[in-house]
Amino acid sequence: MPDGSEPATFLRVARQRFNHIQSMNTASNIAEIQRYLTPDLYQSMYQDIMANQDQDVAEFSNLNAMVIDSATENGQYIVSVRFTGTVSEDLNSLPQPFTEIWHFVKLTGSNQDWLVAGIQQEQ
Repeated sequence: MPDGSEPATFLRVARQRFNHIQSMNTASNIAEIQRYLTPDLYQSMYQDIMANQDQDVAEFSNLNAMVIDSATENGQYIVSVRFTGTVSEDLNSLPQPFTEIWHFVKLTGSNQDWLVAGIQQEQ
């Protein structure tokens, strides 16, 4: 990993972040979600999060995570993680396969937490 952490440790944290952010993805939790996103990503997701007025939160099962890229650019460590598994959008829907790539960043040499800087849906 670009910051010297062990890949298994980083992936454990990445999975925890994924699950936590997904479980909090409602308007009433907007301040909590903001803690884990870069300001740019937060601004781009704000309207979608606010539109989710405490509806059923998606359920993710069989979650797998794999580092697919890592780099140091512009004073930041960047790690891209592919998440795969199944998701049920609400209590009455059948699980569907999903794949997303999340881009985590943190300033080089800092002890700050990793923040999510981007999320890509893969088909």
